[in-house]
Amino acid sequence: MNLRKDDPLILDYMLKETIRTGTVAVKDLKPLKDNIFANTEGQVADYERYLAILEEHDIVEINRFLGGEVRISEIPGVTEDFIENVGFQAIYNEQEELAQLEELEKHKLKNEAIVADWLRKDYKKDRSRSRWAFIFGAIAVVISILTSWNEINNFLCSLIIR
Repeated sequence: MNLRKDDPLILDYMLKETIRTGTVAVKDLKPLKDNIFANTEGQVADYERYLAILEEHDIVEINRFLGGEVRISEIPGVTEDFIENVGFQAIYNEQEELAQLEELEKHKLKNEAIVADWLRKDYKKDRSRSRWAFIFGAIAVVISILTSWNEINNFLCSLIIR
């Protein structure tokens, strides 16, 4: 799942709270409104996207109970190591770099297609000019060979006459 701009802040907050308490109920986390911290009363539904991201990365244990309560538990060694060494901001930055590289690749392919189309059109225009250039080049080669043959023949004749 791709991260949005504000996601790393919220996800890192969730992980830090989990590390601080060992196990945290989602209802005890700061309420969310439009993916930023707010002072309104929060619900588990606001955190569903973030819970899915945490489950995808397998860095915490998420327990869902029948009453709708959701608890996030730290995985010893994994959760703290992740937040100290990687964190979601680094994942978001890497995701953005990859998106930029993909955009550059698309731009490059578009430019290559434009150049290929231009060369194809230019080739059609220059095909007759190319034929004439080849014909004149071939004639020039034949004349050059004949001239060289004439000079070689004159040289050999001069050797025989001596």
